[in-house]
Amino acid sequence: FPVTIEAAGKQYGVDTIISEFSYNMVKDLILVRELDCVRVVGKMKPVVIYELVSKNEENDRNQYKQLVDTFNEGIKYYKEGNFQEALEFFKKSEGMEIKKVYLKTNPSKVYIKRCIKLLDTPPEKWEGI
Repeated sequence: FPVTIEAAGKQYGVDTIISEFSYNMVKDLILVRELDCVRVVGKMKPVVIYELVSKNEENDRNQYKQLVDTFNEGIKYYKEGNFQEALEFFKKSEGMEIKKVYLKTNPSKVYIKRCIKLLDTPPEKWEGI
């Protein structure tokens, strides 16, 4: 179902989400992790959304880099429909997530739940959206 990008933050347990359009304008300046490919209100074509993780020059970029790389590996397998392999990467990234007491979830937990559900009830046709 369509969502607004602003409303999706709590669903994924992140502070700041940007669209692929914004990301393409600033991709050399920031570290992001791909969150999902969603149908956005007012758009016909699905849009890739990203969590804004840090600026490239920030000292904590290295702290987040391993989390982002591990999570993105999970996303790659998820998009391919390899939910078991994706689940393993999301479990690893979950252990690296920065705990935020004001958010009830995080992207790794969201995808762990999705993968378990998709493994229990495989989709007939997988589009990754």
